[in-house]
Amino acid sequence: EAVIGAPFYVMERLVGVVPHDPGALAGADAATNAACAEDYVQVLGHIHAIDVDAVGLGGMAKREGHLERQVVRWTDQWERSKDADAPEVDELAARLAAAKPVQAETTLVHGDYRLGNVMLDAADTSRIIAVFDWEMATLGDPLTDIGYAVLWWGSSHRPGDHPSQIVADLPGFPGTGELVERYAEVTGRDCSAVSWYVALAAFKLAVIGEGQRARLRRTGQAVDGPQMVQPLVTWALDALF
Repeated sequence: EAVIGAPFYVMERLVGVVPHDPGALAGADAATNAACAEDYVQVLGHIHAIDVDAVGLGGMAKREGHLERQVVRWTDQWERSKDADAPEVDELAARLAAAKPVQAETTLVHGDYRLGNVMLDAADTSRIIAVFDWEMATLGDPLTDIGYAVLWWGSSHRPGDHPSQIVADLPGFPGTGELVERYAEVTGRDCSAVSWYVALAAFKLAVIGEGQRARLRRTGQAVDGPQMVQPLVTWALDALF
């Protein structure tokens, strides 16, 4: 605070491509896209390999009970945001709580790791030069990040998406199974329970979407766009349990 009178941080300015939609990678060939996917997995592996104590992040959050806190947090957020009761959401929350895996380790967790939150080198889109949006970063189970990444990876794996929103459906990008297998190879982690983590990610995304709609309702604004809860939760229950 002594520098400018308030807490602050210095951020490097980078120029590149943020692949929110396929148009951002329209000129990339399949080999470049495949290399981009490989770097995407490698970067996540590097994030999860950071020694949090060595970089001063060891005290940023509790190290145990991450999965339980996630289920409780998003269940509570649902109760605060919902416009009406939805028994299927309660069922998904209960099933997530009942089938919760054992947290094998604690690492730095990004919390919102997807292609739309990375920047690629404009001259070589196979290479990631930045990772954005760390607002949900914490210490916890690293597999929550791979579950969230899988949820966003392809249009066949997340209901309700418009095709223009899916970068990973472009030629060269692997399927979700290959993505998980490669992460397991890179990190040496057991990803056999990944379906639970994808279901948690679907639950989280549905609640975030409902929260956004709730904020609009509270301010008297029109609530446009599709309601996310029903398709995401139904998909998670049918496909993953």
